[in-house]
Amino acid sequence: MNSDGGFSITQFYLNDTVINDYMDLINKRYSNVYVYNTHFYFALITRGFNMVKRWVRKIDVFSKKKLLFPIHLQNCNHWVLVCVNFELKQIQYYDSLKRHNLEVQYNIFQYLNEQYLETIGSSLCTKNWKMVTVSDIPYQENGHDCGVFVCTYAEYLARDAAFNFSQRHMKSFRQLIAYELTVKKLVDVNVDAEDIDSFIMDVINS
Repeated sequence: MNSDGGFSITQFYLNDTVINDYMDLINKRYSNVYVYNTHFYFALITRGFNMVKRWVRKIDVFSKKKLLFPIHLQNCNHWVLVCVNFELKQIQYYDSLKRHNLEVQYNIFQYLNEQYLETIGSSLCTKNWKMVTVSDIPYQENGHDCGVFVCTYAEYLARDAAFNFSQRHMKSFRQLIAYELTVKKLVDVNVDAEDIDSFIMDVINS
């Protein structure tokens, strides 16, 4: 963030404050999706379920279509996204660096089981659930756009949009995120891939 509270489009890494503010916009817009705070996963793995079970006490997470978990992997300073897809019964892992992490998926699935028991009072039927590393996604080609990818993955998943963006669009999406945080409103980028950059520039400059 700038000293005046604005978002700096020149900074390389999106920090947790920026990502949380962006995910809040998703939560406010899409009632069938819930995005967890970026601090949730670290609290879960370091302090256990009892520490985080009340984080969603006012949210009926099991009425949602998808749960999204933006996660900062501290051992490699990298942002990834986990999606609990209730319709497909999948714990989906989105990593812009083409990596796998079954441990993270398993931890989220264990949390889901415990939260279901806490909320519903019975055990979640785990039959047919799968851990999926989603590979057919846009990947980053540098060392600093993982946060932008995570925000873009999450926004597209929230509105069930096809991933038609790529690394070459990340500069524009970085600027769009800054704009959206300023106006406190998301913008649907419903255009073909070749029109993404010009569409975003038109929105920002309008």
